[in-house]
Amino acid sequence: MLIIKGFKNSSADSSLFVFKQGTSVVYVLIYVDDILLTRLDSNFIRRLITDLNDKFALKDMGELDFFLGLDAKRSQKGLLLSQTKYASDLLHRVNMQDCKFVSTPMVIGSKLFPGDSPVFDKPMMNRSVLGALQYLTLTRPDLSYAINKLSQFLNEPTQLQWQAIKRAL
Repeated sequence: MLIIKGFKNSSADSSLFVFKQGTSVVYVLIYVDDILLTRLDSNFIRRLITDLNDKFALKDMGELDFFLGLDAKRSQKGLLLSQTKYASDLLHRVNMQDCKFVSTPMVIGSKLFPGDSPVFDKPMMNRSVLGALQYLTLTRPDLSYAINKLSQFLNEPTQLQWQAIKRAL
């Protein structure tokens, strides 16, 4: 339906659709059953929501404040995105909500090679937490190197690698 209305699918992200006409630019981001609309022309958006609602059951949630684990706060400078709630929920999930902060997400010069430590007995939890940390790098690029390094040991994680994951947390 968006293509029929003149939207173009982004080559950078298949879930992003862009409509440009004169000075009007509208972005529609679709992820499963969540849709995010941004606009310069509010009349166009209202018409688009009405048209989409005729074809699909929609619920207009109003101004953006939360989307796919991202908190959004509007200011005069623009839109500030954070994942505070997402990170807090992750810490609670692994019972680390009271952990102490460290200045770096990984010890410099860490040796994480398999065989250096006993096998971690919860490999699924290891993979799940690493996946969650990977998503957190959207707003915390400082975690990228550590998460990339730790992701190299997904097949047979060790206790030492789990300790490194906990440090990143």
